[in-house]
Amino acid sequence: MDCRNGSLLMRHERHDHDQTRSTLRAHSLLCSQRGSVVFPGFPVPRLRFGSSYTYSGILSKEEGDDVCYFYVSMQSTVEMKHTAYVYMLQDGVWVMHSLTIGQILPPRSDLEAVLIDNKMYMPAAKGDVVVLDLMASTFSTIQLPEGVEHVARNTILSRADDSAGVYLINVKKLELRIWLHKGGDWLLVDSICLRDMLAGLSMLDDNASLQIKQVGDNAEYVLLEMMSQYALYLDIKCRTLRKVYDVTKEDRYLGDIHPFMMIWPPTFPALKDDPATARDAM
Repeated sequence: MDCRNGSLLMRHERHDHDQTRSTLRAHSLLCSQRGSVVFPGFPVPRLRFGSSYTYSGILSKEEGDDVCYFYVSMQSTVEMKHTAYVYMLQDGVWVMHSLTIGQILPPRSDLEAVLIDNKMYMPAAKGDVVVLDLMASTFSTIQLPEGVEHVARNTILSRADDSAGVYLINVKKLELRIWLHKGGDWLLVDSICLRDMLAGLSMLDDNASLQIKQVGDNAEYVLLEMMSQYALYLDIKCRTLRKVYDVTKEDRYLGDIHPFMMIWPPTFPALKDDPATARDAM
């Protein structure tokens, strides 16, 4: 579900008769001594009269060598008054971090939010981006660039190194565009025509549709889906496009893709009873 600083967040499902039980665990693959962290059940804030749950999600950010996890739950009323409850995972317990009340637009559940420093950027239902400031417990909104609208799998946000900015990536037909929001304005920083790249892979089809599956931090790369059959890796800096997965008849469809990000070169933990390790220790 998420990967940050070498920590892999995974959903484990167990089937008991007619019931499916799932738990979340964070695995530190390069530091086996840490083991895995089992997430407790999500807190359920008491519903106010006339309100309902409209959004929930998990976000993460790096804190030195560790990873901090946040859980967001939002309630909405018929009067369009929204309450965002934000919890932080501390010592295996969800602790209330902040809440914001106001006339904010509810986030879209089909589009991913991002956490940059202490600000959450969440695509909203009416085409804006809601920004929750966790430190000040306030919110603001950002209008999308002119001509861009939220479309599932066609628009995605990406973290920026500068906590004051956020990237927006949009793909339409065979063109990919990247904006950076900073200082109150959107700046178009890149525009890539994928026609020649697809032709070089012998995959050019004017009727084909491209959708965004995942994006890297700082908009360094984009994983695309083509006709629900192919996974494509676009390196923004090097301007290269590669086919990295091809659906077989057994697969039938292209599922979710989550890239694993870690330090490079990696330092893997020593394995017990490894002859090479025993020789090095002598």
